[in-house]
Order: sequence, then C-alpha cells, then structure tokens
Amino acid sequence: MGRPCKVRTAEEEAAYLEARRAAARECNRKRRSDPDYARREREANAARKRAKRSLPGVSRAEYKRRKARASTAGSHCQVASPARSSGVV
Repeated sequence: MGRPCKVRTAEEEAAYLEARRAAARECNRKRRSDPDYARREREANAARKRAKRSLPGVSRAEYKRRKARASTAGSHCQVASPARSSGVV
C-alpha cells in the first residue's frame, strides 16, 4: 500500500528540487576537494575490475552477449515512417 505521495505546488516543487540540486552540488564539491578521493576511487575501480575478472565464465558470457548485441545492432533501430513525420498517421 505505501505512503501517499506528498503533493506540492509548482513553486514548492521547484524550491524542493533546487534545494536537492544545491545539496548534491555541495556534497560533490566536498567529495572532490578531498585529496584522497581520486586515489580511493582508482583503488575501488581496480578492485571491482579484479573481482569481475576473477569470476569464472563471466568474461566469456559477456563476450558472447556483446557479440550477439553487435550482430543484431540494426534490428532494434526504428526507422521513421514518412507518413508519421508528415502528420498523415
């Protein structure tokens, strides 16, 4: 069931979103100003990649998925219908 949504006016919603963006900017500024941030980020990425490489069969499965996706690259693309773009349909 859950809680009902908080209903805000357009002005309240804009103020709320701006406050969230400001908080995110401040958080990112503090994070980037940390001298150890880049080092920790590189170490975390390296550890994640090592763990991913160490899983048996993952790289082969990913290779097959990537290959299958590449071979069907054109099949999921939609072509615009001239009738639709001209407003006929």
